[in-house]
Amino acid sequence: MWFVWLVLGAVLGAAAVWYWRERNEGTRVAEVQGSWEAKYRHAVEDVKRADAAHEETKERLRAAESRVAELEAEKARLEARIAELEGAAKAPPAAPAGVGATAPRRRGDARLKEIDAKLAQLPAGSSARRALLAAREKLLSGGGGAGEGGEDLKRIKGIGPAIEKKLKAMGITRIAQIAELGEEEIARIEEKLAFKGRIAREHWVEQARALMRGEAG
Repeated sequence: MWFVWLVLGAVLGAAAVWYWRERNEGTRVAEVQGSWEAKYRHAVEDVKRADAAHEETKERLRAAESRVAELEAEKARLEARIAELEGAAKAPPAAPAGVGATAPRRRGDARLKEIDAKLAQLPAGSSARRALLAAREKLLSGGGGAGEGGEDLKRIKGIGPAIEKKLKAMGITRIAQIAELGEEEIARIEEKLAFKGRIAREHWVEQARALMRGEAG
């Protein structure tokens, strides 16, 4: 009989152990499941917060881009206005109607043509030619021609803006002066301008005389 009780006790003990283990396993599974569910909820909330922050950042970015576009448009308007004001400042003032150098200039141009016609007929180096050249210089410096800055020497091929400026600084402001250049003067000019032989190569004197003949004709 004792053997039966022994077997029955063993079975009951085993059942109790099994029940206890199952209960513990269920508790552990529930705890793990609850922990993962909590982590999942936290992750979902983090994603929602990140999405909201991302949307807010995109809104701020769009607002910043709109502001940049407005500032660039304003900058373009200001630059256009500045350019307009600078152009107005550089533009010479308009002369009143009926006032100006039109009539004197026309008279001066006629006198220049007359002098140039006579110069074309006189030999180089003659006293009459020098007197006419002096009269021509006086007429031009008095406003009857190209004005105080002299003539446009760039009409002669080979003379650019820089060379023209140097020539005028040396006192050569008229095409007639170039037409009358002698060998010594040419040598002196070429030495100062540091290009030997250029005046002859580019035929400055011949070009100047041709221009004078053209004006006279």
